[in-house]
Amino acid sequence: MAPLRPTLLALASLVAASARADPDAVVRAALAAEARLDTRQALALFQEAVAARPADAFLQQKLARQYSDLMVELPTREEQRAAVAQALVHSRRAAELEPRSAENVLSVAICLGKLGVLSGTRDKIRYSRELRAEAERALTLDPGYAWAHHILGRWHHEVAVLGGTARLVVRLFYGGLPGASHAEAVRHLERAVELEPGQLKHHLELGLALAGAGQPGPARAAIQRGLEMPSLEKHDESAKARARVVLESLPAGEGKRSVTRRCPLASKPFLSPVTPARTLLLAALPAAARAVETGAGAEDLFKRHGAPLLREKCLA
Repeated sequence: MAPLRPTLLALASLVAASARADPDAVVRAALAAEARLDTRQALALFQEAVAARPADAFLQQKLARQYSDLMVELPTREEQRAAVAQALVHSRRAAELEPRSAENVLSVAICLGKLGVLSGTRDKIRYSRELRAEAERALTLDPGYAWAHHILGRWHHEVAVLGGTARLVVRLFYGGLPGASHAEAVRHLERAVELEPGQLKHHLELGLALAGAGQPGPARAAIQRGLEMPSLEKHDESAKARARVVLESLPAGEGKRSVTRRCPLASKPFLSPVTPARTLLLAALPAAARAVETGAGAEDLFKRHGAPLLREKCLA
């Protein structure tokens, strides 16, 4: 029996070649590839569609989505960062073409968040500030946009669990972050669940926010609801894996205790209820003192004395 893969590839090539004569057919083929989670094929087809219609905001946003989704398939941070940078370019272009589209604006916020994970500390802080501003702008455009509530809820959760001392260090050396609270995290994510109860990632993220707020019972219930739902989208399984780790760390009983700590500069949650805030402060204060005594720049000194420890504790 002849192998199927060459035949399938040849068929896909024929379909793509015939589609090129019809731009609408290219878009249909791209949407079909996206629906079956074939990111690379969707990316190639949306690139072709955008080349034919560069002023189409819908196509620009779709192309941004493919670059963003491709990140998880790439082996190195350099390749991942390049893909997300391209996603940001096209999401910004979509938002420029249709600035009243909440989806286009939120696409910018999502790309900023992903780019932040792959960037240095100063850029992480800057992207985090920009992410919140873009997500709030999307929510202003469409107060009923579930994903805008989701992204804002996640932002509040990840900043709120950092703790006051560590936020002081961020403010001292990197200009600080806007205020955040567990209550706002839970409020936004509860609203996301209310608006889209069939979206498992809303339930999972609500569970993580409730865990960070010290509500293990409701957190467990929300996470379990999300885990019971079928995985249908590109990042469902990775979201479930992240939630399972937190679920296993939840304490028995209903006593209030924060069970996850996450540095908003990091790509992984802390599983300990204690943040490295004290360690960060001890690393930062000598740098600040030397800056005052010598007139040297605090940022330069912190890079040499405090930042290595920051990377070790928050960016592992």
